[in-house]
Amino acid sequence: MCGIDNDGSVRMSADSLTGMNCRAKNSIESSGGNSVTGRIITVTLNPCMDKTIEINGLKTGGTNKVIASRTDIGGKGINVSTVLHQLGYRTSCIGFDFIQSGSLVGETLRERGIPCNLISVDGFLRTNMKVFDTSNGVMTEFNETGYPVETDELHLFLAAIDELLAELDPDSMIVLDGSVPPGIPADIYRTVIEKARLHGIRTILDASGDVLMQAIKAIPFAVKPNIDEMAQLAGEKLESAEEIAAAARILVQKGIRYVCVSMGAMGAVLVSDRHTYYAEAPDVTVRGIQGAGDSMVAGICMAIALNLPEEKILAYASAAAGGSVLHEGTQLCESADFEDLSDKCKVRILG
Repeated sequence: MCGIDNDGSVRMSADSLTGMNCRAKNSIESSGGNSVTGRIITVTLNPCMDKTIEINGLKTGGTNKVIASRTDIGGKGINVSTVLHQLGYRTSCIGFDFIQSGSLVGETLRERGIPCNLISVDGFLRTNMKVFDTSNGVMTEFNETGYPVETDELHLFLAAIDELLAELDPDSMIVLDGSVPPGIPADIYRTVIEKARLHGIRTILDASGDVLMQAIKAIPFAVKPNIDEMAQLAGEKLESAEEIAAAARILVQKGIRYVCVSMGAMGAVLVSDRHTYYAEAPDVTVRGIQGAGDSMVAGICMAIALNLPEEKILAYASAAAGGSVLHEGTQLCESADFEDLSDKCKVRILG
């Protein structure tokens, strides 16, 4: 069955396509007052329950005292939408919710005020365990694969994408972010990118493994790999910013408009067909690193939506990522964080 909640969000099962569309009603306004007509839609096919614990000095094989812990409902696309919403941008989510977990994804998004179109499927939310060592700032992750999704539920998702694309205006974007559950083919993002291109809709990709390797073949508008993912795309180990930029240029030559590579403490690079830009990592106290990459994607989307100069794309990306690491656990960049850091992120041209 399909239930429509008071806030307009839609939860669907494989029995119904009624009420497929979920529309955001709020307008986008940047801190500078520029308005944007397009929507930023994020896709989350493998949502999760993130449990983050903090320790001071990991003792492998020993007993570790937990300093703090928190649990959040998330997923990479959901994180991107959460940051966009917190910064005042018009966004909505599309993807799966799992019935046996009480449809917590839809409930969480409604609480956050983020419109959504979620297909309810049988199964449970996966649990991801994040162990953050405060002594060295290192995060160790244990991520479950996810509950299997059936073929008919995949077809419902693709039908929802088709209907969504038919109503989006050309200023909109679709963010394809994160892993996919068992039962979903590795080329699913490639399929969505190809569908979006037929409608003139830009796509932003952030994925890994086979999903990334398949999706990159469809030439998304922008892609945000980390160092390891960029090395996977290049087929070789990459160490310096120059090597990373050179590998990113190859993707740009194939038709991708922007390649933004997050490099952790080394900062980030953005490559276009005009220039290669570099930004140092923001000088902030790191309290958590989970979600920094998703915040970076949100910053990229914001700058593109506002038609800002290319260097601002990297500045916004770095500011949003820096705003995220200020927070513990899986808490994400907020408006005050972004406003404080956006003018402090200095970008220079490498070539």
